[in-house]
Amino acid sequence: MDTDKSTPKNKVLAFMITRASTPERKELLRQTLQQAYRTAGVEFDLVIHGWTKEASSAVHELAQDVALGISPYKYWWNHNVGQHVIMNMMIEKAKDEGYEFLLRLDDDCKFVTKRWLAKLVDASKSLGGSFIVSPTILGLKHLPERSETVEVEGIEVKFLFDAIGGVCRLHNVANLTDPEYPYVADVRMPLGFGDATGIGVWCKNSPKEARRWMVYLDRVRVKHSTYLQEKEDKVYYKQHDMFQQIPYIPPHA
Repeated sequence: MDTDKSTPKNKVLAFMITRASTPERKELLRQTLQQAYRTAGVEFDLVIHGWTKEASSAVHELAQDVALGISPYKYWWNHNVGQHVIMNMMIEKAKDEGYEFLLRLDDDCKFVTKRWLAKLVDASKSLGGSFIVSPTILGLKHLPERSETVEVEGIEVKFLFDAIGGVCRLHNVANLTDPEYPYVADVRMPLGFGDATGIGVWCKNSPKEARRWMVYLDRVRVKHSTYLQEKEDKVYYKQHDMFQQIPYIPPHA
């Protein structure tokens, strides 16, 4: 992975975790990448973390299509390290390389709102660095507890109380890495569980003088059809259920 610590060309560092191993998941990854680049409305740097040959092949094929303008960094692990190790790694990378924003993206979402990333960035700047922002996520099996729509600094948002998912989540890097109250993902959690609630606990426990907030943007939307995916790819979701239970155990442990 690129280790150049000069000021980045783009303000947003995005990262995606994928274990696509079936034709269905490979196609979802391909569609997500295509649409993300075409509809973002602002340029961003992307790092893709994965551990399957199928995902590596899909990303390589897309990167060869010059017309799409896709040029992700690829970081391939030889085993499943889960989401928490990677989250900490990407926070450190974003800080060290001077990015203003860190964006987490799922490998299986559809961007309903055009210029979705440009709107996320604009909203984050208006709301301030203490806000973690996400589009309103459509199609979730379990809807997060949230407020009615309210207006903050001219932006219509819904406040989230316990968790904010990782489908499409934008963080201010300076806020995440504040030495007085930094965020560190708990690597003891299961491989595929605890990211959303970990951020939630961090926000809820933040000091009153420097509160952190989680919000959905009311006018920006992304779709994540969990029910449909489970129906169409049962093999993938059998593994998914397992990863919700087991933690990451490093090979040297």
